[in-house]
Amino acid sequence: MTITLQDVAGILGLPTDGTVVTGSTSEDWHAACAAVFGHVPEAGEFHHSGDLRISFLDRHYTRWTNHEGNHAAEIYFTKAHIARMLGTWLLADKSGGSNFGCRLVPLLGGGFEDIGRFSWGSAVLTHLFRNLCELTDARRTDMGGCHILLQIWAWMRFPPIELSTLTESLWEVDRI
Repeated sequence: MTITLQDVAGILGLPTDGTVVTGSTSEDWHAACAAVFGHVPEAGEFHHSGDLRISFLDRHYTRWTNHEGNHAAEIYFTKAHIARMLGTWLLADKSGGSNFGCRLVPLLGGGFEDIGRFSWGSAVLTHLFRNLCELTDARRTDMGGCHILLQIWAWMRFPPIELSTLTESLWEVDRI
């Protein structure tokens, strides 16, 4: 028994077919961020791994009302919100959701229809499985991935045992 693409689609409502989510590691990240988010990150806004810090997005895009009425700024805000959701929730790394993988920035560069054509559900499931595999290392103390997917899936597949049923079962064992 394992989490399937059907589970991801049902639980998170993400598309599981479409264009593969993959990205280059040799981009000009400052230019890519400027094109997608409308701002160029400062040197300290990149993590040593090359990921973009979520604090960059928070610094520029915290309140919708600051951008309301400016169509270009509203698009940047929405893309920043999608990036924040991907980095902190769906494709979270073991930093606790404080970074966003730069390789995903160019995927947000097109229109919203283009962003919706990616198989985000497949990416989320793959990322979760990779993190679960890495967690088998006894030295690991943290885990990335979509934790809420794992929790909801477990709750759906392993319904809570009612205390009365457990008590009756234990009572039967004691009588034998």
